[in-house]
Amino acid sequence: MAPHIAGIDAKLAAAGYTPGTRRGMLKIVGDVGRWLNEERLTAADFDESAVAPFRAARAGARQVGRSRPAPPGEPGQPVDR
Repeated sequence: MAPHIAGIDAKLAAAGYTPGTRRGMLKIVGDVGRWLNEERLTAADFDESAVAPFRAARAGARQVGRSRPAPPGEPGQPVDR
């Protein structure tokens, strides 16, 4: 999904989304990309039928603590001052 990030971000910005909202949405796009790689699928394979398995995998990763921590400065993370 990396080649698509800049274009997606530009479309979100043009639609009036705030930088914080765009970051959150782009994180999901990154999660989709990693899931597609794990499942050996392409972006073209990500259709409506793939949403439920993706969401289940994402929820499962969070339950076992495999989700990536937010970078410093993101909600829920301390900021060094």
